Amino acid sequence: MQHAGMVHALEETYRLLAPAGCLIDIHPALSPTLIEVHRCRTILFSTQLPDESFEDIQCAEDALAQVIKEGLFVVERRDQFDWRTYASSVAELLDYIVEESGYQEEPSAELDALRKSDLPDRVQEVLQVAGEGAEVARLYPACIARLKPVRR
Repeated sequence: MQHAGMVHALEETYRLLAPAGCLIDIHPALSPTLIEVHRCRTILFSTQLPDESFEDIQCAEDALAQVIKEGLFVVERRDQFDWRTYASSVAELLDYIVEESGYQEEPSAELDALRKSDLPDRVQEVLQVAGEGAEVARLYPACIARLKPVRR
């Protein structure tokens, strides 16, 4: 979604919120997405997603900053957390990413970057060597904020 569309959506949210309502915003952080292999609560392998673009994430950050600057919302609380998606194989993780991005008009840049790299093969090798109980995970650093509308 373009910046103007994000701002418009936030303005509409402001208009529709009940007087005591709040907006909970959750979106990826401006940090690299990681692909990890876990076994018995130990990270055996971790690497950044190749060719990751932060354009949409920066757009979301800018849209939030704009409506806060315009005085529509104030931030009551903001934090970051790690959002992991686990799968038993690379194929299962790729299937999940395809399904997750099914609503998008354009193909998933993340999926495209993964398919063009040797990362899926490398991760699958680590999974096989790690043996039973090993899992692959995609880690998104994410932002969460509670925004309160400023009523005039």
